[in-house]
Parts: sequence; C-alpha cells; structure tokens
Amino acid sequence: MKHTIFKLYYFLIATLCFCTSLPSFLFSPLIILLTVSSLINIPVKKIVQYPTLVALILLYAILGISFFYSNNLSNAAFDLEVKLALLIMPLALLPMHRYPLKFIFYFLKYFLVGLLISICFNVTASLIQYINETKRISNGLYTQNIGLNYFLSARFSKFSHPSYYALILNIGFIVLLYYETKFKRHFKVIAQLSIIVALFLTASKAGLISFLFITLAYVLIKRKYRMGISVIAVSTLICFILINMTPEFANKFTSMKSALLENTDAKTTESSASRILIWKSSLELIMNKPILGYGSGDVKDLLIYKYLQNGYFGIAEKKLNAHNQFLQTQLASGIFGLLMLLFIFIQFLKNSLKNKNWMFTFITIIFFINYLFESMLETQMGVLLFSFWFTLMGIVNQKLSLQVNIKPQLTFKK
Repeated sequence: MKHTIFKLYYFLIATLCFCTSLPSFLFSPLIILLTVSSLINIPVKKIVQYPTLVALILLYAILGISFFYSNNLSNAAFDLEVKLALLIMPLALLPMHRYPLKFIFYFLKYFLVGLLISICFNVTASLIQYINETKRISNGLYTQNIGLNYFLSARFSKFSHPSYYALILNIGFIVLLYYETKFKRHFKVIAQLSIIVALFLTASKAGLISFLFITLAYVLIKRKYRMGISVIAVSTLICFILINMTPEFANKFTSMKSALLENTDAKTTESSASRILIWKSSLELIMNKPILGYGSGDVKDLLIYKYLQNGYFGIAEKKLNAHNQFLQTQLASGIFGLLMLLFIFIQFLKNSLKNKNWMFTFITIIFFINYLFESMLETQMGVLLFSFWFTLMGIVNQKLSLQVNIKPQLTFKK
C-alpha cells in the first residue's frame, strides 16, 4: 500500500511540475491529492525540521491575523482563500524529502517540457488569430487591425498574466543554464532560444530586467563570455525586430522612459506611469498605520479611496493594487508581515549561497525583482508559483545542508 502511495505521489509531483506553465485551474485538484497523500505518508510535525517551510506558514498566519481587524470581512476571507497555498503547499510537498536529490532535480525536466509545450501553444494560437484576422480584413468582414500584436503581451500569454509567464520563462532559462540533463546540445540551444523569444514577446519589463540580470551574472560567474555575447546579440536582434514590426512593444519602453523623466499625468493608466502614482499613494497610507497595517480586507478599498483623494482617477477606475508585493503586504499586515516576507527571501538566499546552489539563488532573486513591480501574492497563480518554488527550494537546500560530507556543486546532474 505504501509503495503504491509513494508511486502515486511521484506521479502527482511530476504532473504538478509539468502543469506549472499551463492553466492555473489544473493546480487545485493536484494540490488536494498531494496534500491527502502527504498526510498519509508523513507526520505533519516533520515540517518543523524545515524552518524555511515553517516561515511560509507563518506568513499565512500573520496575514490570517490581519483578517480580524479588517472591516471588509468578505474581502479578507477571499484574500485568505487566495493565499491558502502558502499553508497547504509546504505540507503537500513535504514527502519529497524522502527522495534522493537526483530524483527531485529530475522533476525539473517535467517542468521544462511543460514550459516548452506552453510556448508552442501560445505561438500557434497567436498565429491562428493573426491568420483569421487577415482573412476577415481581406474579405471586408473586420476593420480592427491588431496584426502582429497578437504575438505580444497579454494576447500572447494565453494562460496567465504576461508578468507571471515571464517569471516562469526566466525560471526555465535558469534551469536550462544550471541543470545538466541528457538533452542533446542542439536541443538545449533551441529550448533556450525559444524561451528568450517568448520572454520578449511577453513584453514584461520586470521579466526582461530579470533576464538581463541572469545573463550577466551567469556570464561573470561561469566566465562564459562567448555565450554572453551570443545572448546579447540574439536579444538585440529580437528587440530590433519587435520595435520595427510591433509598435506596441516600442510604446511600452518609450512610456517607461517618459514616466521616469517627465511629470506623471494624474489621469494616466499607462503601466509604468501608473505605478509611480500607485506607489506614492501606498506610501502615504503606510505612513499612517505602519505597525499593524489596515487588514487584508480593507487594502483594496483604501487604495481606491486614496487614488480618488489624490486625483488619480485613471488608476482608481481600474481599481489597481499596490503593484509592489512588499508595499501590499505592509498595507495589509503591517511591519510584521513585511518583515516575515523579507525574512523568507533573505533566508532562502542565504541557504542557497551557503550551498553554492546558483540555480536557486537566481530563482530567489528574480522572484524578488518581480515583487518590486507586481503584487503577485494577490492572485492564485502568483501564490501557487511562490509557494511551489520556495517549498521545493526549502526542501533541497535543507537536504544539501545535511549532506556535510558531500561538497556542494555549482550545477546538478541528473
């Protein structure tokens, strides 16, 4: 019976890794099955041996406490439901500690396969939309001309927000850099090129900043300067093509420059400019209640009220969140929630560096970079990505720390 459950658990983990870049509704049944299997397989008290996993649960507990001083209890209850994976994922993935490291890293291959399938699907779906629109226009049945913009941003990323998809793509790029598989060299190069192209097609500024950091850091650490030059050349070519063929791509970065150098229009809803207005409003609210925050249920209403008070009618109409996870957490649960979130990042970064695990070091950093521009823990997909990867990293780092007689390596072989 135990052997059957063990095999079932392995299959569920592999499927979860495969589905990471696919529609988020696939996660829920998998996590439920994993949690049930986990409770059968292992005592819950085992989790105390993994402090970083306990930190994820404590973050959820702090956010749960903020429920009790929220005025809008329905919003607060919904927020706890969205963030439930912070509590469940560490328990669901805990039995992974029984697997040897080579088996755990083998799960990464399933993740890569799922990611490449998602890229193929997104490109194919965008191509079909583009061809259908061209036919309608030629037949006089359609006047709107989206054209090649079908391959850009939200129109390209079919399963998730472009910023989230860019984060997943960057994780895939890191895994291909540091995880030694039996993939043939030419296949690995094709996979890396596919990820780079898809990353630019998301047009996510945080994603591209993360990609630039990953590339530069990898080149300097590994001293692979030719590889760095190749990636920069390919990226420049992709950028040049997109700027000349899709005006929407060029506009995104032109508007970012304008937002940084010029006065921001209070009525703007443009991505970069609106963030500046949002951050100003968030900081004003934080200064009034820095210790406990406002409660997880009231943040959205208070931000909208503050936008209107400041005359930022464009972002008020769109009901935008803080677009910075650290500000969002501070607003909801005060300094305690913020410190716990920062502790998680610092602890994971410290453990990864201690084990010379550059793969997980970079994954931690790109999550941090994305959290500077997005409130990713406010959506189910964002919480699932965070809780899954940080639980996986917590288990692996703990196993590496316990292997005191084994010299940690920069890359991990299957």
